[in-house]
Amino acid sequence: MLSESFESCPAWEPPEPLPYIDMSSWDANPAPEREWAVENRIPMYQPHLTTGHGAIGKSLLELTRAVAHVLGKPWLGMAVRQGPVIYLGAEDEADELHRRLEAIVRHYGATFGDIVGGLTFCPMWARIAFSVSLTTGASFDRPIFFIDF
Repeated sequence: MLSESFESCPAWEPPEPLPYIDMSSWDANPAPEREWAVENRIPMYQPHLTTGHGAIGKSLLELTRAVAHVLGKPWLGMAVRQGPVIYLGAEDEADELHRRLEAIVRHYGATFGDIVGGLTFCPMWARIAFSVSLTTGASFDRPIFFIDF
């Protein structure tokens, strides 16, 4: 019986090799200048994590930074690199994002029309709820989540 289970599995294929960095030309080439998402604070192309106790405003802080990037306006008095943003949120659903963003765009003297197309949301809470419902059989209409990252 167990052998029948294995027969239905797809054939194993080796994974792609890990990418290695070739440093052989580094003696002859100077290191490139660092690019900043937030000038002298948050580098581009590097993971960034904002941490702290719950309910102190981390999500609001990062939403404000996202809007600042899209509008090319300072964030907490610091210059930001202007450009599009994909915001992966694990907490807020659309109504809460609407409430929060309404105050943020007003703060910047902007409108939602100024950030549409530049700010994209991927609501991870919905995917989490869907995964939980598939694995547990639970049904969620508008779930309440307690997620600790």
